[in-house]
Amino acid sequence: VFDFTASSAAQSLTGVVTDAGSQPAYVFVQGVDPLDGRFIIGNWTDPSDGSYVLRLSSGAYSVLVNQFSLPFGAIAPAPVAVTVNEGGIIEESGTADDGVVDFALASADQGLSGAVGDSNGFPLGCFIVVEDAGSGAFIRGAPTNPFDGTYAMTVPAGTFKGFVDPPSLPPGFSPPAPQRIQITSGVNAGEKVVTAGVFK
Repeated sequence: VFDFTASSAAQSLTGVVTDAGSQPAYVFVQGVDPLDGRFIIGNWTDPSDGSYVLRLSSGAYSVLVNQFSLPFGAIAPAPVAVTVNEGGIIEESGTADDGVVDFALASADQGLSGAVGDSNGFPLGCFIVVEDAGSGAFIRGAPTNPFDGTYAMTVPAGTFKGFVDPPSLPPGFSPPAPQRIQITSGVNAGEKVVTAGVFK
């Protein structure tokens, strides 16, 4: 009698992908060859909880969120290098070797805030418009708080023109000069850039 027991070094890598608001993200997680980027294996996350499972055979992988599956305005985190052998999954990126790799997406939008007041420093209720500096296309808009003149919105990375919408001003007020606004997105460092625009 000859009995044979087949063994496999394949291991299950699991994790959860969340968006910038810590909500489940529906994206494609894949393992690629760390040397040439060749696709090896991939799977979609569960839209209900953001979880995924990759069944990895022996070898080295770079595990990442596919850029083309990202929701609009989202930025993928850095890939995680893993090595699979019969002993388990070794995570080479400073995470615990527990077979779990979670990803948190970042937002490409940055905070833009400021205030609008008259020449005496009194707040004004009006509407702030942000346009593309080159094409003049509308990007974002937000009303000010009439009690303190403040406004806040999120704006994608780029160069813009911010101004007070003239019709939104109280009678007798002229709009101040537009402001050139440069928004940068710290993709690599995960930086958040807050630009303040004060109109008087």
